[in-house]
Amino acid sequence: MLCNILKNALYINNILSMPPKKKSSQTKKSSQTKKSSQKKKSSQKKKSSQKKKSSQKKKSSQKEKVKREPTTYQIFMKEELARLKKSHADLEHKERFTMAAKNWSKQKK
Repeated sequence: MLCNILKNALYINNILSMPPKKKSSQTKKSSQTKKSSQKKKSSQKKKSSQKKKSSQKKKSSQKEKVKREPTTYQIFMKEELARLKKSHADLEHKERFTMAAKNWSKQKK
């Protein structure tokens, strides 16, 4: 009986001397970061093995790819943006692009 009391006293003493536990949201975050780091490591291993396989496929498929011709819209926008850049140098690119798109819709009609 005395032995059980001493064991309980030591147990309580150990609990009281321990630093306080972190809040539950912090413990969730730490467990999530551990899980995410484990997932990253495993995904990196998978990716490295897939890269080896895909690099072999890419070499053969790169030769087969043919670059497409630019569309009339792309050609128009390239020329129109160059023209607007000269005439409206003070405007931002976004504003010039908007003007060029409006010019395209006007021209189309």
